[in-house]
Amino acid sequence: MRRQQQKARTRAALKQAALQCLVGEAGGASPVSRIAREAGVATGTFYVHFASKDALVSELLDDFNAAFSARLLKAWPGQAEALRDPEGLIERLAGSCLDFWLEQRSLLEVFLRHAAARGDLTALREGISPPVADFLCAGLEGLAAALGQRLEHSRLLVHGLLGMWTRIGLHYLFAEQVSREAALACLRRLSLGAVQGILPGLPLTSPGEIDAH
Repeated sequence: MRRQQQKARTRAALKQAALQCLVGEAGGASPVSRIAREAGVATGTFYVHFASKDALVSELLDDFNAAFSARLLKAWPGQAEALRDPEGLIERLAGSCLDFWLEQRSLLEVFLRHAAARGDLTALREGISPPVADFLCAGLEGLAAALGQRLEHSRLLVHGLLGMWTRIGLHYLFAEQVSREAALACLRRLSLGAVQGILPGLPLTSPGEIDAH
């Protein structure tokens, strides 16, 4: 058991060191040797835990997506409440996304730089959070079924919503003039309109005006 605990600690140290080394470096330029040195282990020890730097970044992304999905699940109420107050649901989900992204800002920067440097078409098409797309697809399809509707092209619709949320979220994270209140108001207003088009039988309240910030 002690050996397993030490192995887990070393793996966690390598992931933390990679995050520190890769933030701010275009394409994640830090070599494996520097990551190992920052973690306080030999370069050979790195390869005991990860086949490559890309494999380490992939595990960081898996950790990120697991935590992100859990945060959204916590914000998602029962179906009856979601049908009764869709605006409140959008508000909670949007706020959860913005807050989680802010907490994980450095990690997001690493993922975005990494994907851009590799020219990863899959990442460009699917985004960095496919499990979140799965979660939202299931949620929208469940709401549609409760309304007696059949939702076609649900994944495309979800990717459209996520694309909008991602762009607004990036402005919030990396543009100083965008406040949380402004980003949240935009997400609420645009999402309400989009969801009304996707699920026309869903009762929606009128969104408020976007605050100027």
